[in-house]
Amino acid sequence: MESVGNLPQAEYHLLQARDWKSAVSMYRNAGKWEDAYRISKLQGGPAWAKNIAFLWAKSLGGDSAVKLLSKFGLLEEAIDYATDNVLVSVFSYDSCSLLCCGFVMS
Repeated sequence: MESVGNLPQAEYHLLQARDWKSAVSMYRNAGKWEDAYRISKLQGGPAWAKNIAFLWAKSLGGDSAVKLLSKFGLLEEAIDYATDNVLVSVFSYDSCSLLCCGFVMS
């Protein structure tokens, strides 16, 4: 079903087989992050949902990532994680600079 583009039907069968991680992966691979997030939150709980939100934000990058992380209340946590782990990447740099600019502009 996944191969013919019927993702909801594939999701149904995967969830019936208690293979929600494959359903999340299927939606991630299809770029359907909202659905991946929905399933991870319902089936895997808050930690899994957070992980998918971070991956989703990373796939977006820049301003879009900051907005998404803010929407889920995860922006500061993402910045803390990046700085605690000395992850100096474009993703964390953009997030930090946009967050700082938000405080200055407020």
